[in-house]
Amino acid sequence: MRKLIVLLTIAILAFGASPVLAITLQNTFQVTGHLGVALSAGKCTSLAYPAMCPSADTCVCYTATRTSLHSATGGVVSIPPGTTKVAVSVDTTDATSRPGCRPAWGEIQYNQTGGGDSATIEFFASLCKPLTAVSPQTFSGGGALTNASLVVEGLPFSGVTGLGTATGTYSAAASGDNFILNLTAVIVP
Repeated sequence: MRKLIVLLTIAILAFGASPVLAITLQNTFQVTGHLGVALSAGKCTSLAYPAMCPSADTCVCYTATRTSLHSATGGVVSIPPGTTKVAVSVDTTDATSRPGCRPAWGEIQYNQTGGGDSATIEFFASLCKPLTAVSPQTFSGGGALTNASLVVEGLPFSGVTGLGTATGTYSAAASGDNFILNLTAVIVP
């Protein structure tokens, strides 16, 4: 009986100290599309985060067409059809600690077609040359979901945020989907 009273006291104190319970869920967001090099060299300026490429460095802007953002298998977030913009600035002046890799700043913006869902994903990664001639280039780094309005397990939430890892691939193909980026994040609705 004494154990039960002690456990109840601890539980009451814990809940009394923190009246709001935070819900955290893990989800993988995936964006796919065709990533092409912009006609002019320079950092991307259409979205805020890719514009962070240092002004003293030479950067190349990649933008994507035919993009889609969705929740990967097993995700808790429903992402209905919408418009997805992607911009990635790659620094061609500086190299990362791994030979053949370049720093990259990217942003993905999603808006639901005919609805209120929206999301912004920002990521900083290294874009690395392929290990073999037939392999794609790879992205590896970290990312954040910032201030999203999404349906989480059937319920609408505003102000959804999350931090996680960003990984992906890019192939310099003339057509078709040549870009995949995954952000696996712990999200807080």
